[in-house]
Amino acid sequence: MIIGKMLHVHCGDSSAMAMKAAKPQGDVMVWADLLHEGPLPAGREGDDLYPLRASFLARSSGGGLRRDRLIRRLRRQDEALARARHYRELVLWFDACLYDMCHLMRHLEWFDREPPGEARLSMVCLDDHPGVPDFRGLGQLQPQDFLDLTPMRQPVSAARIAAGSHAWRAFRAADPTAVATVIPGVGRQLPVLATALERHLRQFPSQANGLAQTSQAILELLAAGPCSPVALFRAVNARESRPFLGDTTFFWYVNRLLKARKPAVATADGEPLPTWRPPPDMATRQLRLTDYGQQLLSGDADWIADNGIDLWLGGCHLRPDHLWRWDATHERLTPGS
Repeated sequence: MIIGKMLHVHCGDSSAMAMKAAKPQGDVMVWADLLHEGPLPAGREGDDLYPLRASFLARSSGGGLRRDRLIRRLRRQDEALARARHYRELVLWFDACLYDMCHLMRHLEWFDREPPGEARLSMVCLDDHPGVPDFRGLGQLQPQDFLDLTPMRQPVSAARIAAGSHAWRAFRAADPTAVATVIPGVGRQLPVLATALERHLRQFPSQANGLAQTSQAILELLAAGPCSPVALFRAVNARESRPFLGDTTFFWYVNRLLKARKPAVATADGEPLPTWRPPPDMATRQLRLTDYGQQLLSGDADWIADNGIDLWLGGCHLRPDHLWRWDATHERLTPGS
């Protein structure tokens, strides 16, 4: 039974709200999860995975999000996506950031396992927009932009579904070198996704000092002097060739540097940054580099040796006994301590 002409699936509330304001043909839904952070072990789906994701998101929010509500939300999102088969067409909306690209992989793998029946599958994937000179994502667009872009959607071919599904399985593998092996093939079908996956690999601990590329950038910028969290977020983003992390995830990275056994960053009041609904003083609070942070930058210290590691990147659970580091010289992941 067909219940509508189109279902537009967005990765965030801001773009979905703008599209709803445009009064498009069809319905609009949001499917959202920070899939590039937290546990994503291979082989676990649905009610076997929701509690893991919800526990991570609730813990990372500092109490701002409730685990039980998150489980219900994750379940409702999948139930809504399962109803896609009852539309004539399903339109997936993405920009080039890793957050959106993880959704792209996840949805293509979903529809590889759960074909949408007679519903056509199409997508809009933007890495720039002529009306926004410094384009960072779909949330910058106006309602009319979504109406103008809808006729430009592209059909999702069987080859693209296969490429996205293959990439998602690699992303969730315990051995993260699986990601590197799929990038060439993914690049032929989904070049924006391939670029995002290359950037993802640079979030693994560096061989030089154990820091992710984002953490390294934070320390390098603070080496020039104290900075507010908001200004630091903008400065780190300006270093990226394409949008990478949202502010919430960025503040998680800052807090890891703040709250560790040997902190690399400090605040004047000694308190961590709130990551759920950050208060206005995020534009005025000051972050500074610690002496230990300077040692990391000079290569005289190693973050993992001093602070340990218990971190998920995709399906890889980084621990002292299961550790992969990014070799920047050879641009590859290598196993070991």
